[in-house]
Amino acid sequence: MIANIKTAIATHVKENWPKADFSFVKWTVGGILDSIPDFVVCIISPSQDNKSWIYISVGASNFINKQGEHIEFVLVAPYDSPEHIETLAMVANYHSDPNFRLELGSVVAIGRGWVESSKCDHLMLDLPYFKGPDLEELMVNKHIVRILWLVPISKSEYNYLKTNGKQALEEELERNKVRVTDPFRKILFQTF
Repeated sequence: MIANIKTAIATHVKENWPKADFSFVKWTVGGILDSIPDFVVCIISPSQDNKSWIYISVGASNFINKQGEHIEFVLVAPYDSPEHIETLAMVANYHSDPNFRLELGSVVAIGRGWVESSKCDHLMLDLPYFKGPDLEELMVNKHIVRILWLVPISKSEYNYLKTNGKQALEEELERNKVRVTDPFRKILFQTF
């Protein structure tokens, strides 16, 4: 099924970023080799269509979450790094475990900053607002595959989300004009 997902994602990328160059890269370290042996990441370089680096997992949708959804993950980054490929491999591997299937609103602690020295060490699954609904869904083998955005957040923001909900956190991020793709952005609700 990976070949079909890869082809569908390539077509989807061309539709969403017609002027961007992209490639597929395999991650060859860790548990992903056992859980999704053919796992790859689509890397979309900055272009006239987009100003950031964009990474999309290819293979996580082999697994169905509790809502019956096939999902892949997208990460938006200010610069290119193998660290982003590793992050997607880690999240896809986590998602492959039936005890930890992810869905819209899930949060994953990644055990480090999403980039070196960033205080954002969690990833919240959200709709791909940066691109809109055209990116969110694609058809693969008669199944809808949803592409959900891994939004980097801090532990204090995650704690706020647990108490107040995802929508409340999104509203606070928007109200404070937080650019979530900035690894060194202002952290909300941080106590000293």
